[in-house]
Formats: sequence, C-alpha cells, structure tokens
Amino acid sequence: IWFHSHQLFHIFVVAGAFVHFHGVSNLQEFRFMIGGGCSEEEAL
Repeated sequence: IWFHSHQLFHIFVVAGAFVHFHGVSNLQEFRFMIGGGCSEEEAL
C-alpha cells in the first residue's frame, strides 16, 4: 500500500505547499527589508 499513486499525489501536494510558503516568505522578506514597488514619482 505504501507509495501508491494516490499517496504520492498527497506527498507532492504537501511538498508543493511548503515550496509555495517558502517562496511567499522570501517575497515578503524582500518587500519589507529591501523594498519593492514604485516610488511616489513613478506612481503618477
């Protein structure tokens, strides 16, 4: 029963959730520490 296709699917879903969380965490850290987006002059 171990490592059947449905169980592998669940493993990949959980792994994908961790990868997504890691990417969003890096994006949030970049936006708050380094900055991101445009300045006020560029926004107009």
